[in-house]
Amino acid sequence: YKSQNPYGDPDKLWKEFKKDYNFGNFSDFFKNFFTGKKRYQNNDRTSKLTISLSEAYTGSTRIVTINDKKFRLRIKPGIEHDQILKIPGKGYPPKTQYEKAGDLYLVINIKSDARFERKGNDIHTEKYIDIYKVLLGGETIVESINGSFKISIPTGIPYGKILRIKDKGFPFYDNPNKRGDFYVKIKYKVPRNLSQEEKNLLEQLYEMNQKKIQN
Repeated sequence: YKSQNPYGDPDKLWKEFKKDYNFGNFSDFFKNFFTGKKRYQNNDRTSKLTISLSEAYTGSTRIVTINDKKFRLRIKPGIEHDQILKIPGKGYPPKTQYEKAGDLYLVINIKSDARFERKGNDIHTEKYIDIYKVLLGGETIVESINGSFKISIPTGIPYGKILRIKDKGFPFYDNPNKRGDFYVKIKYKVPRNLSQEEKNLLEQLYEMNQKKIQN
C-alpha cells in the first residue's frame, strides 16, 4: 500500500514552484517544506580555552566544563595560538526531537611569556652574560620552557649575536618527533663598581694588549 499525497507528487510540485519563483539560497528550505523533510537547527557553540606556553609546548590534559557538564580534553604538544579544536556532540543540547546536539569549537588562547617568543615552531629568547665570558668564551646555561641546557659561547662574541640550537623548539603539532629550533640573542653589560684589584688586572691586560699592537 502506498499513501497518496492529496496535493500531488512533492518533487513535481517543487519543480513547478521553483520554476515560477526564484528564491535563490532559500531553495533548500522550501524544498524541505514541500517534501516533508525535517530541518535541523545548528546547535554548535564556540568557546575559548586559555593555556600557558608551557602547556602548548609539552601538551596538557584539561577538565572542561560546558553546559554544566565536565569532560576531559587532551591537548597535543605543539598546539598553536588561535587553533580551533572540534569536540563532537559537546555543543548546545537539542531543543526538540528533530534536533541533535551540536559540536563544540574551542579556540585555544596561549598566554604570552615574557621570557620567550614563539615564531611558528621556533623559540626566541635573550641571554645576558658577563664581560669575562665574552672575552674568554666558554659555556653558559640557557633557560628553556621545560628546563635548561648548556650552550657554547665563542671567544669575543659580538653583542646581539644570535645563536641557533637545532631541534630545541616546539614540536610540530601533527609530527611530534619533529621540532623547531631555539634561538638565543647574546647580550651583556659593562661592569660597574669594579674593585681596585679588578681595575689593576684590567690595566695590566690593557698594557699587554698595547704592547701586542705595537709589536
